[in-house]
Amino acid sequence: MDISIFKKSTSKIEQIDMQTAHNLWNLLRARYNSIEAGQLLKNFVHDKDLEMVIEKLLKHFQTQSEQLEKEAEKLKIKAPSRPAFDIKTSTRIDEITDKFIYKRMHADMMSEMFSLSTSVRTTLTNDRIRKLFRKFLISHVEDFESLYKYGKLKGWEKFPPAYKTTKQMAITYRGRRSMANLAQF
Repeated sequence: MDISIFKKSTSKIEQIDMQTAHNLWNLLRARYNSIEAGQLLKNFVHDKDLEMVIEKLLKHFQTQSEQLEKEAEKLKIKAPSRPAFDIKTSTRIDEITDKFIYKRMHADMMSEMFSLSTSVRTTLTNDRIRKLFRKFLISHVEDFESLYKYGKLKGWEKFPPAYKTTKQMAITYRGRRSMANLAQF
């Protein structure tokens, strides 16, 4: 009997492991949360440029959530509940500033980037799903970059102070070897 772990499955049913199923469910949940937050915050935007950036992000989030829904349905994974179709308010609150909205969207995008990168790293049994997650990660980085550039243009990004780096000192190891000698081992 010839057994190999490298042969493809002969069954027609595509299989995934528990971590991949969790990754798909978690990314779909995160996209739903981003859609709801973006729709809500878009109501309070004062700057038309920020509104255009948020609309672009929402369009990408919607497209990606639809693709994730199709994958979840195909793999028979119960998806989290969908967000509202659209959130509209009739009031404008001046206390919610564009800077606050930017920082909120920036924080959400950063947390989703972590979730996407974790999903790419931990999806090991299904290459097709992993490629989909990788495509989403690349798209997300591009979206994050456009949001970041907008915030930088507005002067809302704070940069940490630059410090001079110190020269590397040779540290002895038990009084006999320096770091250069340790690198040889």
